[in-house]
Amino acid sequence: MAMDTLRTGTAGLLFGAALASSGVWSPEVIITQMQLQDFHMVKVFLTASAISAVILPFFERTGLLRCRAKDSSSYGWLGRYD
Repeated sequence: MAMDTLRTGTAGLLFGAALASSGVWSPEVIITQMQLQDFHMVKVFLTASAISAVILPFFERTGLLRCRAKDSSSYGWLGRYD
């Protein structure tokens, strides 16, 4: 339990630091992205996705991480996984 909290907190800290250092927290960046004038925010998120696509399989192969499919839990509104 404590280790999960530590891992989650560390991941959140790294994510927040990356967002702060990239500048996507700035209202001007968000506004220009929504107006389709500046794509800095999209570039940051695509870079993060690409890095995750490389790192997660590496962690799985080395045994540092075990990813599993989500268990089905439904509210019964739309389908099996809602």
